[in-house]
Amino acid sequence: MGAILKYIMMYAIIRAVVALGFGIVTYGAILYALNNAINEIRMAYNSMPAEVLQFLAIAEVPKSIGIVLGAMVAAASIRFAKRIAFIGG
Repeated sequence: MGAILKYIMMYAIIRAVVALGFGIVTYGAILYALNNAINEIRMAYNSMPAEVLQFLAIAEVPKSIGIVLGAMVAAASIRFAKRIAFIGG
């Protein structure tokens, strides 16, 4: 009986460590990709003519972009937190 419990505990620990590792790598990759996307958007936005920038500012496009990108980062964080909670529980 003790050998079976030891095997089950070892399997659970290995599975938790592997899942945590995949979660951290995935979360890091998502944040890296989002940061690159944010930088590309900033560069494209700043290279536009002044008239276009004024029109976009009136339409509050910069706020919209910030909200969407913030939601993407929040979604990635929530998915990572759920994975951590699943491993812990």
